[in-house]
Amino acid sequence: MNQTETSETRKILSQLDACICFHDSLRAHAQDRPDQIAVEDNSVSLSYSELWARASRLAAHLMKVGLRPGDRIALLAKNDVAFIELTLAAGMTGVVLVPLNFRLAQPEIDFIVQDAQAKILFTGADFAKTAQVAQSKSDSCETVVSISSDGSYGGWCDSVGCTTSCIEDGKEILFQMYTSGTTGNPKGVLLSHNNVLAMCRNGVQFLGPFTSESRSLVCMPLFHVAGNAWLFFGLIAGCYNKLVVDIDPAAVIGTITERTITSTLMVPAVIQMLVLAAEERHETFTGLKTMSFGASPMPAELLRRAKAVFPETDFIHLYGMTETTCMFCYLDPVELRAGRYLESCGKPFPDAEMKIVDPEGRAVPTGVVGEIICRTPQMTSGYWQRPEATSNAIREGWYHTGDAGSVDENGFLFIRDRIKDMLISGGENVYPAEVENAVLAHPAVADVAVIGVPDEKWGEVGLAAVVLKAGAKADAEAIRIAVRERLAGFKVPHRIEFLSALPRNGAGKITKNVLRETFA
Repeated sequence: MNQTETSETRKILSQLDACICFHDSLRAHAQDRPDQIAVEDNSVSLSYSELWARASRLAAHLMKVGLRPGDRIALLAKNDVAFIELTLAAGMTGVVLVPLNFRLAQPEIDFIVQDAQAKILFTGADFAKTAQVAQSKSDSCETVVSISSDGSYGGWCDSVGCTTSCIEDGKEILFQMYTSGTTGNPKGVLLSHNNVLAMCRNGVQFLGPFTSESRSLVCMPLFHVAGNAWLFFGLIAGCYNKLVVDIDPAAVIGTITERTITSTLMVPAVIQMLVLAAEERHETFTGLKTMSFGASPMPAELLRRAKAVFPETDFIHLYGMTETTCMFCYLDPVELRAGRYLESCGKPFPDAEMKIVDPEGRAVPTGVVGEIICRTPQMTSGYWQRPEATSNAIREGWYHTGDAGSVDENGFLFIRDRIKDMLISGGENVYPAEVENAVLAHPAVADVAVIGVPDEKWGEVGLAAVVLKAGAKADAEAIRIAVRERLAGFKVPHRIEFLSALPRNGAGKITKNVLRETFA
């Protein structure tokens, strides 16, 4: 950071310290920089004063139609300015916003709307039929409100404004965000104003530059905590924020260039799309200052290729989950610039703590793999109406992530895999992420996922689902040989299956349960 950026960042952090609720900072921006563009999607561009005025009208109308603090409203839409308007309106009134993953199947959406007891379901035009079906199966949803292409609510909102907030405690819940539900039904994660403000403090301080002069690109879906976190960082800083509605690699690269974007966040799957598109055209891009990534592991080989495509960009690895309001660990870009710790996700933020423990909850020695647990101001208070799940996940003030990892002698965290994804072959622990890195080192491989499948002799063996680069060729034996050069023999996948694409959920994570159902 230069001195001007450092001074402004300190000012932003000072303003955050004075905020009780997330929307407090946006009210200040509406007064201080009323004409600056706050957020833009494919069809609507709003200044900070316009954003605040529209959110205030929504807040007034939510109260006019009878909603009270603690009531739930749901949103089913692609990235749209309506998301932030509803977030602000919900914050002002004490209503809880439930963002819905539009990629879910109808029964999954029906379940969430019913489970959350949402009273109003806001929907984009693409999902009107899905929303109507969900309402018909809910005993709580009274209204479906369509979001028009011009960003209005089809005449539903006729109130003139709301200038005061009825929320005076940052512990009040702002979001109920549902986990991806890779096992069983999804759970509603409760996130408060305090959780979001703590996340914003870390984001502005460590993941920038985030100043009023920054230009931020929001690529990830806003129903996912990483997507909305990135939008919040830019809005808290008072800068320009561009929403990407659909991921098209060439269009995203064009937006970065044309809008002079300074920072963005992407999952590795999207970074891979951009890298492949750029490599095919032998292009490189400058101007982007930082690109954060998370939600799934970034293979070291892909990171090296991304750095070649974006030579002036600092890459920042983030680690966290919905239950920790996005990230609680990050890798300082200084390490990646120096070519160090390419496979690490760094260390906890200063306000967070982390331990690696065995199944009995005892801390394990340096270098030993165990479960990652954490304690942070960003940590959820629990799951909506799931006391047993809450007590299983949060024990003695520590959130148990279910992820396996280890720390080195300098305190850097290395993710090994989900504990449930670890496979045991012939008595040996095999962590799929390690094998996936080795497979991706093969020049013909574009994407891979490794799972364990039953085997009569070894109990379990590894199966690698492989996606080849366009026009590339490789057989199973060539890939096994490449892995054996890097890893022990028991880690080499016994089976190689070639696919056109890997199944992923809305967060960009590979759905290994789908692969298990297919191959096991």
